[in-house]
Amino acid sequence: MVLDPDKYYRIKTILLDLECPRERLESLKVYFKEDINSERTFERIISLNILWKTLEKRDVLNSRQEQVLQVIIDKVASQYERENIMRILNHTEWETLGHRGNIQANSRIIPPIPNTLVERINEEVKNNIGVKWKELARGLNVPEGKIDELEFRYKFAVEGMYMMIHSVLQSHLERSGSNFEHWRVGLQQALRKARRTDLSENIDEILRFHS
Repeated sequence: MVLDPDKYYRIKTILLDLECPRERLESLKVYFKEDINSERTFERIISLNILWKTLEKRDVLNSRQEQVLQVIIDKVASQYERENIMRILNHTEWETLGHRGNIQANSRIIPPIPNTLVERINEEVKNNIGVKWKELARGLNVPEGKIDELEFRYKFAVEGMYMMIHSVLQSHLERSGSNFEHWRVGLQQALRKARRTDLSENIDEILRFHS
């Protein structure tokens, strides 16, 4: 099965943002040892990011190799990330973001984040934030070290800008849990700090359209 390239890059971003324990990385290296086909390269693979680049370079891992992608997902992703990835693969919608049902907080029920609305808003930001993505990341409390890491990882990649912004927005989404207002307010405040009030106003328009 051939994946849409956008789906492939979204899944790649999710997986490479995860911490990959050493034992799981070693297990993946052994699994792909014949594909790596170089003892020197095998020994130099000390992170999932390096393994991924190696497999892509050898044309083992790409949007045409969903089975290979599934092997990595099974080894690395938690149940939460697997469900998130399955949504990307199957176009299914959740009743909530990462959780079933509502979450009780501050003695009241917080309405779940409507996923299709989140995706619509995130796409608006991804397609228009451009070089202001770092300011957005800082406004969303992404550490400077993480920003540097994202830039180093994706700066020269195809769709690199998209993947950096996706990672920043995904991180904010996960921290927000199922609290729609926390997610929305945080994003719009960050956009205003990044001097992209126009995008914050675009979000208001999207929300009015969906209300």
